Amino acid sequence: MKSLILPGYPLRFICAKNNQFKIDNVNPIFQKVKFILHFGNFVLHLKINLIGMITRYFLAPKWKILGWSLFLIGILSGLFFMVTDYSMDFREFKFFAIVGSDSVFSSREFFKWVENDPLDEILSLFVIVGGLIVAFSRQKVEDEFINKLRIDSLLWAILTNYAILILAIVLVFDMAFFDVLVINMFTTIVFYIFRFHFLYRKYLTNEE
Repeated sequence: MKSLILPGYPLRFICAKNNQFKIDNVNPIFQKVKFILHFGNFVLHLKINLIGMITRYFLAPKWKILGWSLFLIGILSGLFFMVTDYSMDFREFKFFAIVGSDSVFSSREFFKWVENDPLDEILSLFVIVGGLIVAFSRQKVEDEFINKLRIDSLLWAILTNYAILILAIVLVFDMAFFDVLVINMFTTIVFYIFRFHFLYRKYLTNEE
């Protein structure tokens, strides 16, 4: 038996003494193998870099406490005021508005001071800011599978949001449609958060 080692390839080939391989015949095969290995390595590093790029600007997991607090306060308070039709007379303050009007049907005026009860704006900011903090806070382990869950959840949230909006355009009219538009400002991020965490908890349960 004779051993043949090709330079640049960490492989040893045992050849029969009277039937030795020729380097010219073997080399193209290993060139293909080498190309496949290099390409697989490139794809792996590309995936790792993409995950790093996506999660680079994410907040630390500890921010989720603040995010969930703001998010749930905004959601539950908004639902309470909407369902009970509770008057949100907080106190009116003067705010500088780029566009404002005295009522829904009055003409618009630009760059003026208006009096407004800020409670609904505060709750809206709670939902949006809290939702963004929750959505863009890292899990304890961030890998390719978690990244896939994020992308799948985002696509599902966008499609579900616009499916509901299409139905509302066809079936809801007058001022009720205005209420739908107000709710529609928040539904994408709400759907994404609950979809992602549902899939993530399901994944953890299966792992156990």
